[in-house]
Amino acid sequence: MQNYTRTIITSALKLDGNYSPEQICTALKLIDGHKPDDRNPPLLLKQAEVARLLSVSGMSVWRLVREGVLPKVMIKGSPRYRRSDIVNLIAKGT
Repeated sequence: MQNYTRTIITSALKLDGNYSPEQICTALKLIDGHKPDDRNPPLLLKQAEVARLLSVSGMSVWRLVREGVLPKVMIKGSPRYRRSDIVNLIAKGT
């Protein structure tokens, strides 16, 4: 799917007002060809998972962290990212 098409769909879902950030995230993942999540998706995600969900590179994830846009949680020295933060980031369109 072209990036501008994804942007149009995202805007339409946000403007509708009937969809939660979680529902928007799920819809975009389905559009991108991902399988639906199971009933208990992980609360913390690895950098590669975040990059895939946001359709960006791993370096872009680090840039979002450095700029203070995306908070990270350190677990035994490894960075993890809250699913709720990712969902909110997608909903904002940042």
